[in-house]
Amino acid sequence: MLIHGNFYYLSHLLRFIKACILMPFSVLKKSWKPALVISLIYLVSGIVWIWVSDRIPVPFITSQETMLLFQTIKGFVYVSITAVLLFFLIYRQIRKQNNLIKLLRKRNRLMNFALSQHSGLNVLLLDREMVVLQAFGKERLWSGKKMTEVPGDSIYEWSAHGRDKQMLQHFFKKTREKGKNKKELKIKDQWYFLKANLLPDSSGQQDLMLLLVDNISQHKHYQEEQAVFINKNRVLEQKVAEEAYRLRSQQLKFREVFDGIGDGVIIRQLNAMGQTGLIENINRSALHLLGLNSMMVTPEGLWRHIVGDNQEAFHQFLNHVYTETSQLHLAVEVETGSVNRHLLLKSRYLNTGARPYVMIVISEQPQTIDSEGLQSSLLYRMLNKFPDGVLLISPELRCIYCNPTMREWLKWNAAEESSASIHDLKRQFGDMDVIQQVSEALEGDVVQSIDFQLPHLENRWFSSVFYPVTDHSGRVEVVVRITRDVSVRRSYEETLYNQQNVVDESNRLKTLFLSNLSHEVRTPMNGIMGFVELLEQDEISEIQRYYLDLIRRSGDNLLSILDGLVEIARLENGQVTVHKQWMEPLPLVHEIESYLREKLKMASKQLIEVHIRVDKEVLPEKIYSDPDKIREVLHLLVDNAVKFTQQGWIEVGAGYSGNGHLSFWVHDTGIGIKKLSKYQIFQPFMTYNDSENVLYGGLGLGLSIAKGLSDVMGASIELESEVGKGSKFLLSVPLQLGENADKGTPVTDVAEPGKVLVVQYGLPTDSVIQLLKQYNVKLLHAVDGTAAIDLLFEVRDIDLIIADVRLSDMDAFELIHALKRINAMVPVIAQTAYFIAEEKQRCMNEGFADYLVKPVDHTVIIKLLRKL
Repeated sequence: MLIHGNFYYLSHLLRFIKACILMPFSVLKKSWKPALVISLIYLVSGIVWIWVSDRIPVPFITSQETMLLFQTIKGFVYVSITAVLLFFLIYRQIRKQNNLIKLLRKRNRLMNFALSQHSGLNVLLLDREMVVLQAFGKERLWSGKKMTEVPGDSIYEWSAHGRDKQMLQHFFKKTREKGKNKKELKIKDQWYFLKANLLPDSSGQQDLMLLLVDNISQHKHYQEEQAVFINKNRVLEQKVAEEAYRLRSQQLKFREVFDGIGDGVIIRQLNAMGQTGLIENINRSALHLLGLNSMMVTPEGLWRHIVGDNQEAFHQFLNHVYTETSQLHLAVEVETGSVNRHLLLKSRYLNTGARPYVMIVISEQPQTIDSEGLQSSLLYRMLNKFPDGVLLISPELRCIYCNPTMREWLKWNAAEESSASIHDLKRQFGDMDVIQQVSEALEGDVVQSIDFQLPHLENRWFSSVFYPVTDHSGRVEVVVRITRDVSVRRSYEETLYNQQNVVDESNRLKTLFLSNLSHEVRTPMNGIMGFVELLEQDEISEIQRYYLDLIRRSGDNLLSILDGLVEIARLENGQVTVHKQWMEPLPLVHEIESYLREKLKMASKQLIEVHIRVDKEVLPEKIYSDPDKIREVLHLLVDNAVKFTQQGWIEVGAGYSGNGHLSFWVHDTGIGIKKLSKYQIFQPFMTYNDSENVLYGGLGLGLSIAKGLSDVMGASIELESEVGKGSKFLLSVPLQLGENADKGTPVTDVAEPGKVLVVQYGLPTDSVIQLLKQYNVKLLHAVDGTAAIDLLFEVRDIDLIIADVRLSDMDAFELIHALKRINAMVPVIAQTAYFIAEEKQRCMNEGFADYLVKPVDHTVIIKLLRKL
């Protein structure tokens, strides 16, 4: 409203100032025509006068002297007439100007009076060059000068800052184009409202500009403060709403806990006299104990079912002044229908600071059972039939009651029971600290004992629980000890413990056996395969080449079995890591297709058709995952399909499953899997049992490895199969889409040439050596520890050492100590044929940088170089 009121006032003030400025120009505009007419009349009259006077014959002009006198008189008359006319014209003009000046002075006083009522408003009259002609107002504006000092200054000279000057130039340019303009500008940290109009000068051209400047910084400040206030108010409203919601939640939780209390609780307000007043809260237990419902809860009808002779004490309880005494107890009797209850009322004064309350706790008084009354009660007969041992202990540490089961275990008779104390129990129960446990129970805690044996029952185990029983005042009246025979449970536990030890020992022996088997078989196999490669390079006959091919295939099969054993061990011990990068699913599917065709050719099953099904419209271009692990899983699924398919077709495909996963599948028309076997097929060493035809072999590791790799990636494998129709394995990979492969972290070239020393019996494979050369990595080899030490003395710039744990002349632990004495900075990696947890822990303790399981491929070496 303030800014709109200012605009209305400024609009009327602008019209008033415009009238003041334009008045002299309007007078001049109306005066030039009469002046021109008078000048023309005077000119014509003079010409006529000269022409007529020169041609009229004058009789008295007879000589040159008379002619001269006549010309002088004629000029004097002409000049006199001219002077008279000029006098009238000048007088008239001066009079008009004086009247105009008086009017301007009068209007300037009005203008100054109007501007004084609006302290932030200033009026400037500018020419075409933006020079100030006139200025009115009290504000110094951004020039720092008074308005009486600014005429003659250029308005651009006030703005030293380039940006302020550009804004003003743009504003005045728009004003020249439109004839008028208005805008809010921030100049030198002050906000101004500028309104400009073009005015005509004396020639009628719009060269003058009337500029109104209003300092609205304070208004802007008010607006900012208002915005901050609104934001703070909004935040406070949100906090209030959250606090209200939290308060409501706390109230609901309080009500739930309040209603769940076993004792009755009533919270009442206090009146001005310090007595109980309105009911603030009452829980369900209080309603039940008092025989009320929620509709009957009023201050007057709260105690309607109270009966008994102690009415005077109850009246004092109702009218008690809690500001004098903060606590009060009273025992009452409640009669509800056919049920009578003996209740204990405990009231307590509470002052939370804001408002005082009284909390009344209502508890039902238990009936006291002594040792004589216990025997004649129903509870006594029940305890006598209880299969566990029950013993009641008084606060004086005397035995009140012992049931027959407990008496039999303790070998007590009735006389011993009546005179037994806690010290007798201590002697009967051997080393168990009975006194300490009973003392804790007497303090109100439930105490659980450890398993123990009785001296005369060495083959049986027992366990006891001590329960405190309190009276209406909260004092522990008796401790109930319940003892149970846990011999069967102890027997089960010992059996399970022994079986677990047997299983652990079996797993340890299996691990050691597979480790030694893998190590002992892989080393000669590497030699065999190396010699096969050498023989293939010689000129041999076709039959010899065929034999060598059989040897190579057999060796590859054996190495694949060893690789499977190693991979299972790595998966079981968490040694497999995921290396994600941006990958393209479509090329991977075509790669699996080529692998499938090659496998069918090697298995002489070219008649089986190969189908590829890819939904390219929904298949993402790139995903972020581990392509090596996906490729390995699909290879294993393809191997399984080729193995169990004799005819028909095998399909490989990929597609978007619609639930945030990308699916790869291998579908075949093989023998299928029984429904009960679906849950066992992914377990290690589970193979298909064909009782009629022995067509399928293997160790049963392929699908278990595939399942383990998928679990490591966070993916899943599902199986759909029907006996005689085939199987479909579906690999679902969590989908993370991407556009640029540059965002991934693929293995790149090592920044600088690296040297790696491998200490093992036998050279690494040629493929690993060639691949490392592509990454500018030089591979050095030592066959034993002595050769490695000598080589480290000769080559000091080795970047990484990979040493076999088992060497021919020394073990890896002796080797690392020697290597560290030569060069303590070079990292040493331990490699083994099979993962052993104890061996890994020892390697890490001895100073190895890492522990790897063979085979170690080139990517692992490159990543180690980049990491270390």
